Amino acid sequence: MMGNRIRPATALDVLFLSAAPAVRLQLDLVQQLLLPHHPLQAAIAGWLPWGEPSYLLVCDGEAGLLACVQAAGLSTTSGWGVRYLAVWRDGLPAVHLLWKELLLGLGEEAGRRHVLRLFASLPAEEHLTPFQEAGFYPYAEEILLRWSVDDVDSLQPMAALRPVQDADLWAIHQLYQALTPPRVQQMEGRTSDSWRVRRGEEAWVWEEEQARAYLRRRRGLRGTVLDLLLDPACRREAQAVIAHGLVGVRAPVYLVLRSYQGELLEVARRLGFRPFAEQVLLGKPLAVPALRRQPAVAAGAERQFGAAPTTPIAGRA
Repeated sequence: MMGNRIRPATALDVLFLSAAPAVRLQLDLVQQLLLPHHPLQAAIAGWLPWGEPSYLLVCDGEAGLLACVQAAGLSTTSGWGVRYLAVWRDGLPAVHLLWKELLLGLGEEAGRRHVLRLFASLPAEEHLTPFQEAGFYPYAEEILLRWSVDDVDSLQPMAALRPVQDADLWAIHQLYQALTPPRVQQMEGRTSDSWRVRRGEEAWVWEEEQARAYLRRRRGLRGTVLDLLLDPACRREAQAVIAHGLVGVRAPVYLVLRSYQGELLEVARRLGFRPFAEQVLLGKPLAVPALRRQPAVAAGAERQFGAAPTTPIAGRA
């Protein structure tokens, strides 16, 4: 829209941010279960030296503040996750156009801060258009299943699971690479360090010569969330692995599966999990690989060692 200005929010915007928007979009259902996102609180915390990093951009028009976008840093990858979008001016004919402008501005701000990727977990597909027009593309779907069974006496947890240690991180990452489609790996850009257990988390690994299963448990304000990696060759043990995460916690418990983990849906159903919600995972890379040519090897050296002439290789910019 002509005349709009995208800028970082300041303390002077607090009054507008505290007012209820005409249209708002809360993203990342898993994060909402663990720690519900409050835009104003996140903005204030982001301005404090000891607060969690939060990045808030607003869109100004001739009549004042029109819309905002909010993102936060991710612990598992070098990227930002979009958390919130809002529009304050009721009756605007192009809400998605405003959000597209803000998402493009967020990409520019992230690039200036050397961030490599933007992510968004979108629970409402009717709002997919502004993300796609801003350069995001879907790379996976996430399925949330809810467990609210009170009787846990019949559960048989996996005895072979043990708490994750730093020495296990590489094996867990190898399991992730074996189970995850290349397109997802390329988008997420995870490293072995991303599997390190963080504050408020518990994680277990089952290892027999190599990692067979990884289970993470996170307790939040609205329930407990389980994440699972399981070698398909060990599907018979899947129910016991999931049951391990249910011991010692109160319902509700949410199991997060990706679209390429469909073989675990029936296992979860037998344990009492039921479908709760779905969301599409979107990503936008902010850096691309570039070709870098190597210096030509001296002709004499090539004749001496019988080497073929060098060719350009793909490298990092």
